[in-house]
Amino acid sequence: MLKRIWKDPVWASVIAAGMGGLWSYLAGWWPAIVQGGKDAWFFLVSTSPISHWVVVSLALIALPTLVVSVMLVWQMVRPTPASTPEWHGYTEDNFFGLRWRWSYSSIGRIQRLTTFCPYCDFQVFWQDTSAYAAVDRIAFHCDSCHSKLGEFTESFHSLESKTERFIQQKIRNSSAKGIAV
Repeated sequence: MLKRIWKDPVWASVIAAGMGGLWSYLAGWWPAIVQGGKDAWFFLVSTSPISHWVVVSLALIALPTLVVSVMLVWQMVRPTPASTPEWHGYTEDNFFGLRWRWSYSSIGRIQRLTTFCPYCDFQVFWQDTSAYAAVDRIAFHCDSCHSKLGEFTESFHSLESKTERFIQQKIRNSSAKGIAV
């Protein structure tokens, strides 16, 4: 029974608080704790040119600012390890007759997939070439060198998803072989 109650976080906290209270009572600390509470209350309600409760409130407001400032200074002073994996340098490849470029988010997810002409490196966009709304068909055409870069019988979202999966596969296969992509 006690094991089941102890595993519950609420009951564990109640039991720990009760044991702490009993221990402090047996150690004779309660008179000092009560006196400290009384002293704090009298300090807060006593009079001075500025009320003490205002001073304490301002100190409590300033405390998070101080903590954040210390954390920022710590981040600037602390040396950062080289934690970016080698494959983060792999940001360009050719798939489906198009040059694709992308970047990685802070958690390593592929983002901002962009298409370019493989011949003149001009950014290209897809165009809907379907005669019917229910049929997905897109094509890429380069406005710079006037190359027809391909026609696909799927949506751009589907093509983009497939490209992202090919990138991930290439990263996995290369890293499994110990080769930096």
